[in-house]
Amino acid sequence: MTVCCLKQLLQLKEIEGHADNISIIVVDNNSQDGSDYSIHKFIENASYEKIHFLRVTTHP
Repeated sequence: MTVCCLKQLLQLKEIEGHADNISIIVVDNNSQDGSDYSIHKFIENASYEKIHFLRVTTHP
């Protein structure tokens, strides 16, 4: 779902013409389903440099 949301946001920023003013921050709260890898790969391949991905990990 997060990758779909990012795709929509990237389409929106192109339509609105405000790409220089928009930063996107994605926070992963220690997901255990591998979705963090998919999100990271999407961001890595995106043509938009202002997407930041933060992984929050918990330690026992």
